[in-house]
Amino acid sequence: MKIRYILPVFLLVLSSCSSFLEENVYSSVAGDDMYKTFEQADLAVMGCYNSLSAKEGFRNKWQGLMVYGTDEARCYFSGKINNNFFRVSNFSHTAGDTHISGLYSNLYNGVIRCNDVIYNISRMQLDSATRNSFLAEASFLRAYYYFTLVQLWGDVRLSTDPPSFASVTERNLTRSSVADVYKQVVADIEFAKKYLPPKESISKKGRASKYAAFGMAARIYLTMASGSHWGVAGYESFDDRTYYQLAKENAQEVIKYGNYDLLDDYTAVFDWHNKYNAEIIFDVNFSIGGPGNGWVKMGGPSGGNGMGYGTNGWAGRNYCRPSAYLALCVFGHTALSVDESKGTIKSFQTEDIRFGTSIATFDLKTKEGEDGSPNNNLKGDVSNWSCFKFNLRQSDMPGFTWQNTPMNHPIMRYSEIYLILAEAAAMLNLNDSEAYDAWNKVRERARGTANPEYLRDLKPGDFATQDEMMDEMMDERLREFCFEGMRRTDLLRTSRLLYAIDQMKTRLTELGNALGNETFKEHILATDIYDTRYDVNVQPYHILFPIPQAEMNVVSNPDYRQNPGWKPAEIEEDLGDE
Repeated sequence: MKIRYILPVFLLVLSSCSSFLEENVYSSVAGDDMYKTFEQADLAVMGCYNSLSAKEGFRNKWQGLMVYGTDEARCYFSGKINNNFFRVSNFSHTAGDTHISGLYSNLYNGVIRCNDVIYNISRMQLDSATRNSFLAEASFLRAYYYFTLVQLWGDVRLSTDPPSFASVTERNLTRSSVADVYKQVVADIEFAKKYLPPKESISKKGRASKYAAFGMAARIYLTMASGSHWGVAGYESFDDRTYYQLAKENAQEVIKYGNYDLLDDYTAVFDWHNKYNAEIIFDVNFSIGGPGNGWVKMGGPSGGNGMGYGTNGWAGRNYCRPSAYLALCVFGHTALSVDESKGTIKSFQTEDIRFGTSIATFDLKTKEGEDGSPNNNLKGDVSNWSCFKFNLRQSDMPGFTWQNTPMNHPIMRYSEIYLILAEAAAMLNLNDSEAYDAWNKVRERARGTANPEYLRDLKPGDFATQDEMMDEMMDERLREFCFEGMRRTDLLRTSRLLYAIDQMKTRLTELGNALGNETFKEHILATDIYDTRYDVNVQPYHILFPIPQAEMNVVSNPDYRQNPGWKPAEIEEDLGDE
């Protein structure tokens, strides 16, 4: 039996939809009238992207929920606007939290739009190539939305039916198994691979392309293989070697035919002047002043509140702080000295060129110097270091405000394809030289011209076990993709969320012991663990998000159960935007 929707968001599809790529709207076009011409169909397809750039998407909640509650970053404080994010950050969130329900509903908004487009465009009088290209684009996005849902919530309600009044008011819902959801995800992404055009033939930037679909397929298959291999609940029916092989083959296709490249300069990948560069395979578009930027201060990806990367030059709010574990242990250091009495940092240096792009160790409230360089006065308290990757520099501010920025958010970059290939190949054969050749391309850029022993080239025989290899791979992915919204799903697919929290404590303790400074050790442990109560609050049931309480309150099917461990909760007040 097909699953039906209870959310009334289908009205947005039928009555109002705007493209994130251009400022066209078609609120006056409804129902069947939306699908009379090529132009209307094109607008409808572009509307399927809206969930990516929405406030509940990568404008704020999506990347926030992927970062908080992991070993990557923490929410700076718990007051007012940040209260929901802070609870996720320290594992005190409930089924009533609006940020979790907002992301959940937004993903289903995307699914419903895709369902509507696929149903209606399949019935239009279009030439087969055009029709299949439209259908493939919507299928790509539906695959991505369901892929996100199944990773974060496990069993979820599943439907490919077009929206209708009956479907969205149905209360007798059921949840489909992880295996059944992936069956649909795979069908959609394989269709997209077959019919999406190459990026060179797409006139409007930012839309899904053929090798974006191959890349997403590689990520999907790697997740299925990882879940099976590392014992993630619901992934038991997937044969890990089959899906590792598929991940490897799809990554190889992107490398061979995709026409992408690693930029020599890591920082240039994220420069808004350099959008759609050769490394970007798929990203979320935030056009200047367009419908994707109504409240960009809330995220997308340079938001001040909640995620808080810092938007207004050096004066960002920076509510999102990198963990001391990420900064000091995962990136590592070549020079680290500590004040003996205060336990604060006197000097810090790392050879990884990704660090300076990703993390600011200085005060962002001070503008850069006349030559455009930042204020490099080291902030000795590591808890005040800031996420910096998507900061809009002061020199770029003319014509922009913190509510209207031009920055995009990458969803998939070419470096990920190399690391997918490396991981999949090494899991199939730990001594496969192809795995290390791919991995070393990412490491070579990261070390630049620094000491060749730092991030040295890897080779067959460097790891005795798959577990050792995965420890290093997970650190590599964290250095390469920090603050891009990938850490939570990386930890989930490898069954490492609880392990990662424990590893934070272990490695920070080891660092403090090595420095011989108890004050410093106590401070960095407090920063990452004790002050946020990671050590007390985190429980096995936190691995999956809870089904939103608003949904649980209206479902009539007694077999529609909450995820294990989560209790009924009051729906938290949405405090709105500051």
